[in-house]
Amino acid sequence: MSRLPNTENWDVKSVSTRTAFLVSCAMRASELSDQLGPAQHLAKRSSTIGATESFLEAAEINFVTDNFSEGFELLQQARSASSLFTFDIQDVLRSCVLMTLTDPVSISLTGDGIEIAQPQSPIFIKWAHLGSLVNISRALLTLILVAICSGGHINLSNSKPADRTGIETALYAAAASPGFSVLGFFGTPNETLGVSDTTVSISWSPLYALQIMEFNFENRVRHLAQDIYYWNTLRARAEIIDLRLLTVYIALFRSDRSHWFHEIPAAGEASQFLRELAERIHSRTQGAKR
Repeated sequence: MSRLPNTENWDVKSVSTRTAFLVSCAMRASELSDQLGPAQHLAKRSSTIGATESFLEAAEINFVTDNFSEGFELLQQARSASSLFTFDIQDVLRSCVLMTLTDPVSISLTGDGIEIAQPQSPIFIKWAHLGSLVNISRALLTLILVAICSGGHINLSNSKPADRTGIETALYAAAASPGFSVLGFFGTPNETLGVSDTTVSISWSPLYALQIMEFNFENRVRHLAQDIYYWNTLRARAEIIDLRLLTVYIALFRSDRSHWFHEIPAAGEASQFLRELAERIHSRTQGAKR
């Protein structure tokens, strides 16, 4: 696997030092979260998020400098640090993505909510508990991709009449985004989402939608690298890796549709790097399933 462009000056010592600092921060935040009880709900959530994000940042700087094994171990630690106890849509989304990237856990979507088939303690989260429909609609594409990656089932029309309007509204809003058309790789809306073709349609070519996502990722990396001080000190001002695009790639690998990569060249070196990273994560997690 190659390095991400613009990381050529990130030497081994700098990566090791930054990783150690981030892991130390994550461990302290995790310890604080464990010490806090239910009464300190907001502080506990903040500590949990801090630990997860620190592990994720450490994983990123190792992945982008071609240190896959260390990066994947840190990704697993981020997964362990994350929590679903808040039922905040962003917390749930982050945890579901991390489960999909690291563990053979089946995640399914129904018209009523999200089913997470953890071996010891299955979890069901109702859409109604996840906040506004606007926030759910923004997270819905990634959640659908997570379900595809994990081998879960998707049936968004299977809901009680009282709840159906909510999830369908979120689905309409999500489908208005060009990125939603990447689901065309996996079949028609009826096949993929368990809804009628009249409920939601995909009007863009999935290849075109993927190309847009890749161009956005290329611009993301380029803009982050232009913030020279923070970039050169391994402190990018935002997440480097686009987890949603990474999830698209892994979904293509896990559903035996990676031949689509031959239909469209990567938009640039950053996208090619991310495709290679997805393939390695896919290979690693497929081994775990076996």
